[in-house]
Amino acid sequence: MLAACLRRGGRELAVATTAFADSGGGNATTLTLAKPSGTAAGDLLVVYLASQAGANWTNADSFVERADTGTHLVATKVATGSEPASYVFTASGSSKLAGFILRIPGAVFDAIGAASINNMNVVLPAVTMTQDGLALAFVFNSLASTSFSISGWALVVQDNNANTPSIGIFSKKVPAGSTGTVTTTSTSASSGILLGVK
Repeated sequence: MLAACLRRGGRELAVATTAFADSGGGNATTLTLAKPSGTAAGDLLVVYLASQAGANWTNADSFVERADTGTHLVATKVATGSEPASYVFTASGSSKLAGFILRIPGAVFDAIGAASINNMNVVLPAVTMTQDGLALAFVFNSLASTSFSISGWALVVQDNNANTPSIGIFSKKVPAGSTGTVTTTSTSASSGILLGVK
């Protein structure tokens, strides 16, 4: 699914959501996410994982941790020409788990903001972009069937099925500099974080 595009210097950034997994509503200590279809060498892979009960994460296959709050993880890697068929992430404790991988051809990591934890209509602290790029907002809730929205942002993907936790991912083209804070709307207290790619 093409969620957002940014044409800059003849190059188009495209965000695709091609991999999702959860623990089926039960507790687990590992979560396996398939390699996004179409992944090629040089693609930026962004993983977002959430734990209902709270857990730190061990990254898989050379992913670089950008934030691990004890409830959610953001990590990135630049794909090589020999990526595995799937990636296994390990939580420090048994919990209900869910996660996505985004594939962004031609992009690189730019910056990440501070996390905001367990607030109604959570306000995400700003991220400062070093150049024009794409901001991604990740939001999660420990309950099932939670919906999210952010005014003026495009919904990339939302997991609000009957299994917990729930996740929402949004994107927006942004110029260099601070994005300013971003206010999300949700049906109960949630947590989230902003990531910038360029």
